[in-house]
Amino acid sequence: MLVVAEFIPEPDAEAVIVAYLNAQFPSTSLPTLKASTKVPATRPARFVIIRKVGGFRRNLVSFRPRFVVESYGPNEAAAAAVASLVGALLWQAATDGAMGSTVVGDLNTVSLPQNLPDPAVTSASRYSSSYELDMRSYGA
Repeated sequence: MLVVAEFIPEPDAEAVIVAYLNAQFPSTSLPTLKASTKVPATRPARFVIIRKVGGFRRNLVSFRPRFVVESYGPNEAAAAAVASLVGALLWQAATDGAMGSTVVGDLNTVSLPQNLPDPAVTSASRYSSSYELDMRSYGA
């Protein structure tokens, strides 16, 4: 007898986090800041890149994606300020329990923001940090 297990796909962590950050930025000290998954073709002075770099399934409906946040600014102080703002917003989402319609939970800072120059973007400074965040599948 063949038994077929139910497969519940994980949320698109990058899309969830990017949408959440872009919804929050207008109410911050950097209202024109934008998040995406790649460097914008026309680079603004400040921007954020979100990249999922792994993670794991906790159970049938819960996932713990690991993602890197790359925070860019015109100088090191500005990039560090962007990294700090993004970290605060991520902690707020974990405290609130949601990013948009996606249920989120425990947030773990894997790597605090660090000055990590990007050789491909020499006109800006970059701070990089990484996190893990519990996410629940849609409709679960």
